[in-house]
Amino acid sequence: MNIKRKESDTKGYTCLICKEEQKFASIGSCDHKNVCLFCCMRLRILYDDTKCSVCNTKLNYVFICEIDNNNFPLFKDLDSNKDDFYKDEQFSTNGIYYESFSAKEQALKLRNFICPIKSCKSSAFDTLQNLINHLSYTHKRSYCEICLKDGKKFLAENSIYSYDKLKEHQEYGEYTNEGVVLTPIHPYCPVSDFMFLIYFMFSFAI
Repeated sequence: MNIKRKESDTKGYTCLICKEEQKFASIGSCDHKNVCLFCCMRLRILYDDTKCSVCNTKLNYVFICEIDNNNFPLFKDLDSNKDDFYKDEQFSTNGIYYESFSAKEQALKLRNFICPIKSCKSSAFDTLQNLINHLSYTHKRSYCEICLKDGKKFLAENSIYSYDKLKEHQEYGEYTNEGVVLTPIHPYCPVSDFMFLIYFMFSFAI
């Protein structure tokens, strides 16, 4: 597929939202390309926000494109070729087209049930519960259940904890070196805490 690209007047591509240099950008019908793949997915999937972050135009669907020497394709060219692009199983709700398989692969990494411990040789799991069981039995680690239920992070962005570190995380929260709150203190539930302790101790006994 040969999509013409328009050279940007900026020297390097940095996402408007996360301020990070990125490899993939999202492009909608307004032709703004200021939001990266990850922030585009966060807005559309986690916050149900389908508006352009620059002009507030409602974008029924967007294209995720690999940045080629800071050159960008035009929406009209992408739109005329959209039947050749990749989609995932959630396209009906997220409205995201991927120009390349590598873009789709990067997107799926945020949502797939893959063990976050890099040295682990286990493959992806079918369900979140199977991944949780694997982390507990094999690595003696767990996600914070409260953070998972909050739903404002992709699974790959959630931290994993030992039992002691999880208690510390929930009781005191997490902060940057400058004192900015990353995770607030969680509400305490003694029943839930007791059940988790029993489950965690049981995993050590296996």
